[in-house]
Amino acid sequence: MKQYPSFIIFGPGNYNSLGVLHQLAEAGMEAFLLIVGSGYDRRHGDILRYSRYAGEYHEASTTASAMEWLLANRDRFPQGTILYTTSDEAEKAVDMNYDVLIDQFIFPNAGKQGEVTRLMDKDVQTAIAREAGLTIIPGQYTTSPDFDVERVEYPCMVKPLNSTTGVKGDMKVCANREEVERVLQSKKEGTFIVQKYIDNQEDRLFLGLSLPNHKIWIPALVRKPNVGPTGEYSYSLITTDVLSYLPEMPSVLKMFDNMGYVGPFSIEFGYDGNTNHFFEVNLRNDGTSHYPLNMNVNLAEVFVRTCKDANCSFPGVESQSYFNIHEIRDIRRVFYGQISFPKWFHQFRTAGSYRFYHPGDYPLLRALIPMFMSFAWSTFRRKVLKR
Repeated sequence: MKQYPSFIIFGPGNYNSLGVLHQLAEAGMEAFLLIVGSGYDRRHGDILRYSRYAGEYHEASTTASAMEWLLANRDRFPQGTILYTTSDEAEKAVDMNYDVLIDQFIFPNAGKQGEVTRLMDKDVQTAIAREAGLTIIPGQYTTSPDFDVERVEYPCMVKPLNSTTGVKGDMKVCANREEVERVLQSKKEGTFIVQKYIDNQEDRLFLGLSLPNHKIWIPALVRKPNVGPTGEYSYSLITTDVLSYLPEMPSVLKMFDNMGYVGPFSIEFGYDGNTNHFFEVNLRNDGTSHYPLNMNVNLAEVFVRTCKDANCSFPGVESQSYFNIHEIRDIRRVFYGQISFPKWFHQFRTAGSYRFYHPGDYPLLRALIPMFMSFAWSTFRRKVLKR
């Protein structure tokens, strides 16, 4: 029976999985693609199979069916195969099958079945962060039995449960109790968080690895500007000068020691000009993990080496910075009048990394060029022609 590669990328066929594939390609490693959905659908950005590095794969319609396939075909993977998750759903599926996978596969885990799933709960994360000494943002869920408007701190923000950063979607800033009650009365359904408002100047997303020998490596930071007129950020500053932006490093190390988690992660803060406020931890590969790849930060490769050899040391990383640009959507800054086209084109051409593309992976252009043209035309038509 033919053996598959000893590294599985498990998740959607989007930029997150593609970024891991590029990290492995830089390290000269092959991967098996266990794709949830499609890896060949440029309309939705699922272009993993366009990559020149895409090899053997299996596509499944759901995360559950993908896990069923893996369990049925586990004998085709070598002992010690890395199972690298690129979505919360994939990580939960692996976590809930910990007992049957742990003897053959190496994957993000917290030492027992179901523990990572428990740690993904935002309330659990917040409690652990508070205990470790991180600054958290006080808040209450409106559907909680003990919700009490008298305990709200002002100014506050009312936001949907599925929104955790910045000023996104259906968010309202309220200065007093009357404004809070008026906003809540206008919400017909859903869970909202009433949270102390911070003047969030930028999101700070720190990328790292937590290893079985209890070592923590946090080599890079993604500095994301706050949400503006164009919506979510489409560019960010990537830097390896982590300690300058994370004075809370001792508390972060304590938090991960308390969680007992092993695997890739990202930890996100909101910065108000003075303090980092804890937002959340992603306990799996973050979609931005490939952004610092051109700075010699290869998280997937380091995870493989250190899991295979506990005595391996982390590579040295020089202090560097560059911009990452979303090569499909960032053109909207031009159409929204935020930046001139010549200046944008210079930033685009000199960016250190991109959301999808990696130098040398030319087959991706078959998907990226049509994706760019379609987005640019629809944005131009909406923002320029209709003025």
